[in-house]
Amino acid sequence: MDISPELNEIAYDNKDDFYDHSWLLLKDLINFKWDENYYCDQFMEYRNIMDTCSGFINETIPKLSKLGDTEDVRVIFWFG
Repeated sequence: MDISPELNEIAYDNKDDFYDHSWLLLKDLINFKWDENYYCDQFMEYRNIMDTCSGFINETIPKLSKLGDTEDVRVIFWFG
C-alpha cells in the first residue's frame, strides 16, 4: 500500500494485532448501496445500513468530499 511514513508507522510498526489493511476511494463510499439491509448477528434481526451508518453518511462523507476529487481521496482502514 502506498501510504505516508507517518501512517505506515501507525498502521504497521509493532502492531501484530492489526490486520487486513485496505482502502476505499471516496467514490466507492458515495456509490455504495447504503439503503440495503443486513443481518445483525448481535441482535438477531435485519437492520438498515443507512440507519446504522447515518453519522458516517451525513457527517464523515461530506467532510471527506471537501478534501478533493472523489477519485483522489482514499480512506485507509484496518482491523485489530
